[in-house]
Amino acid sequence: MKIIDISNSSNPVWISDMSLSTPDPATPEPPTPTPYGTLAGSATPSPVPQPEPVKIVFNNNYGYLIQQLRPNLRIFDMSVPAAPVETGWYYPETSSKSFLDIEYGENRLYIAANDGLVILDVTDPVTPAMLGYLEILGTTKLTLDPPYCFMIQSPSNLVVINIAVPSDPVLVEVIDAGIFIKDIFVFDNKIYCTHGQEGSFMSIYSYN
Repeated sequence: MKIIDISNSSNPVWISDMSLSTPDPATPEPPTPTPYGTLAGSATPSPVPQPEPVKIVFNNNYGYLIQQLRPNLRIFDMSVPAAPVETGWYYPETSSKSFLDIEYGENRLYIAANDGLVILDVTDPVTPAMLGYLEILGTTKLTLDPPYCFMIQSPSNLVVINIAVPSDPVLVEVIDAGIFIKDIFVFDNKIYCTHGQEGSFMSIYSYN
């Protein structure tokens, strides 16, 4: 991943590259995680092939990068952008779980896994703690507008979740758009679903 200074938008400046190369196979396997995992041990990545990164979000000086396979969440100290340092990782409870999208809000990470909504507490930024979970098979994307979280359930469902109590997210409604949903955005109490298919570019839903 490349880090670029855009403080002058007309003259972006390269700062550094953040390597996500495959770890040394001789690296010892980290301890078996408890359900949904906890951040434990050293910051040495696990000895498995590293998939391509999916998305990164930031909390002050820390970056949280998700990738589809384990370790699904990698944590970087970005206080010196020219020299980011990996400080830890987070393991789900099963190797089959994929993290597909992520948002940050109020010391929490909201993650769209392939089997639902995962909510992690990052009050301690390098030690994520499992806070809440709602099983919804086939979820791919999410966006936040507290107290709601909106998710895509492949291929065509828009899922509305109440996250007012992060430890107990509640399913509010499932809306069948009738067509493949590619991405979702929220603005001004409206949900914009892009489809990317011939005949229907975008659907708009209002909510209170």
